[in-house]
Amino acid sequence: MFKNMAKRLVAACGLLLSASSQAGFISFDDLTPNVYGDGELVAVDSTFLLSTNGLGLIGDALSCFVAQCPSGNDSQSWYALNDGGFNLHRGDNGAMQLFGFDVAYVAAFPIFAPETLLGRILVDAYSSTGAWLNTWQFDLPTQSADGNFYFAHIDVSALQISGHSFRFSSCTFDEFGDCQSSYYGLNQFAIDNIHVPTAPALTLFVLGLAGLVSLRRRAQ
Repeated sequence: MFKNMAKRLVAACGLLLSASSQAGFISFDDLTPNVYGDGELVAVDSTFLLSTNGLGLIGDALSCFVAQCPSGNDSQSWYALNDGGFNLHRGDNGAMQLFGFDVAYVAAFPIFAPETLLGRILVDAYSSTGAWLNTWQFDLPTQSADGNFYFAHIDVSALQISGHSFRFSSCTFDEFGDCQSSYYGLNQFAIDNIHVPTAPALTLFVLGLAGLVSLRRRAQ
């Protein structure tokens, strides 16, 4: 009997995990293409707010007005331009956990340097009081041999990146190999499909696992 109940609960947990993985994707697709200046607040959906740092753009590849826009994404993205970035937080100021995102390098001028690491994207986590918690750095996708920059997915679910707000920014490598966070406006990136699962889906999954443990104990 326990085995049958356990199988059902495991299946339910799988469905809940699937629901969790589908929920909380910030895609920018329902927003009107627009350019945003420093400090502007953007409601990206009913849950999350984005506060700009520097120059930002919502749009697709046709809306991108810089020299070398990334390929491989037909939907809208957020373009952080001229050393820009943004802060992401919930409208209710609740805690969040970051699972992953799609990102691409945005070149400020035409270049051809295939497979050369040009920069990184930085993710800073902050507490409910605004105190800095930690910083994570991830290499931005390099230029392909065809001369284009493409979006790539960065999975950070194993890192347990959590906080009440996240700051996304980038840095560019200089001639000495140092990644500069302010570098003549060259720090630019495009980001899409930011995976920040909403709390209910994660809570249900945790409750499902707790139920499985409880059944196991009762059977012993």
